[in-house]
Amino acid sequence: MTAVADASAAVTIDLDERPAVVGTTLTTINRVGEDGGLFVQAEPGVWHSPTVVTPLPMPGDWISATDHQGRTWRGHWAGLLDNTIDTDGPEPVVRALVVTDQTANRVTFPVLNLDARVVVALPARAGARERDLLAVLGQEVRTHEQAEQRHERWRDDLVEDAHRYADEQGLCYQFDDFMTDHGLPRRMHEYPLLITVKVEVHLTSMGADEDDAVSNVNAQAVLEALAGRGVSGLSDRDIEWDAESD
Repeated sequence: MTAVADASAAVTIDLDERPAVVGTTLTTINRVGEDGGLFVQAEPGVWHSPTVVTPLPMPGDWISATDHQGRTWRGHWAGLLDNTIDTDGPEPVVRALVVTDQTANRVTFPVLNLDARVVVALPARAGARERDLLAVLGQEVRTHEQAEQRHERWRDDLVEDAHRYADEQGLCYQFDDFMTDHGLPRRMHEYPLLITVKVEVHLTSMGADEDDAVSNVNAQAVLEALAGRGVSGLSDRDIEWDAESD
């Protein structure tokens, strides 16, 4: 079955075997009912209203879609880069590969911005060479990213083991310099620091006049005023203070 992608251009797309999203699940449309209802692989035999299923572009489709930052991309769809939907943000998003002017772009799209019935301006022809080439390109990029992720995990594990070994063997700063020279993170060390914090407090002091009241302020009065601000656990050795009229 086909669906209208753009009423003004009368573009239709085939929904059968098209990737789709239901809720936050990636799946594939495997059948379109006579009444227009959709059936998907993730829930065999379950009828879905077309309004709750988001059919996605297929490799080779020419799309015009807006990404998560509001930028519109026009080009050939080469496929999704992940097998899952990112639901950590305010709206579900997916990463995809879009080819524009011979440039392959990794783009993040809100799922709702990828309804193929809306964004596909020119569907790829079934069996067309460009569809196969773009599908291969998308798979190559996915494979490359997965290899990069495996390498990063291996690198992180190696650095963690190297740091642990250096600590156990009592290796000096030359080990950290070696790590830096090879573009690897140094160990983290604890260093004693002195932090000076300026805090202003207001208090009252008795005196014959204002100058006398200022001179009568003592460390205990300052500590009590600090405690009133939630700063406790200090002694007169921990503070330096000066008083003036308010």
